[in-house]
Amino acid sequence: MISNAIPAQPKTPEEAQPQFDELCQFFSISPSISGAEKLSLLRKASTEDLVSSIMKLKHHTFRPVTDELFIQPGMVEYRSSGSFANAFKDGGLKLFIGEMLNEETLYAATNGPEANYDSLYLQVLNYYAPSVTTRVLKHYELPKTEERKE
Repeated sequence: MISNAIPAQPKTPEEAQPQFDELCQFFSISPSISGAEKLSLLRKASTEDLVSSIMKLKHHTFRPVTDELFIQPGMVEYRSSGSFANAFKDGGLKLFIGEMLNEETLYAATNGPEANYDSLYLQVLNYYAPSVTTRVLKHYELPKTEERKE
């Protein structure tokens, strides 16, 4: 759970909308139909098609969203109070725990940013809300070189 823990308040539905729109566009779903119709069409996509789409998307990482149903505002307090665990249990949910050797190497090879701020911002934004992404990146200096490895 450490790797996929929720270290900051997840995005709001509004902040996650660009990802949803990109996924709909990838599957040629019209932007003019309702959200419910879009979801219905996405649910018809095969598992294979959904999985193969992931690395073709700019917004490729699907994380929790603060929906105020399961993920509440004030996530730190919600998690610390035991309410999150109770909601998890009440929903009959289970954890799938796995291990990935050299996770940081895999992320760097698959989702590593190009050697510029916009690319780094987008990659971090895949995991965190815009306000968190901006706040975190203020603490890191970009390399002075255009070398992606740096």
